[in-house]
Amino acid sequence: MSKQVVLNDRVYEVTEDKEKVTFTDKSNESLKIDFSFSKDPEKNKIAKEGLTIFFTEVFS
Repeated sequence: MSKQVVLNDRVYEVTEDKEKVTFTDKSNESLKIDFSFSKDPEKNKIAKEGLTIFFTEVFS
């Protein structure tokens, strides 16, 4: 099952399965931006820690 959402003037098709939620760029832009989110709490914790480290280094 999928649905469409608009984020920042881009249309995305959103699909969900057992493991993740995927956003697929369906806009007419030449550069497509697709992304997904894991439903696994442990993977989300690891990703959060990694992003915290990354942005701490970028902005310090």
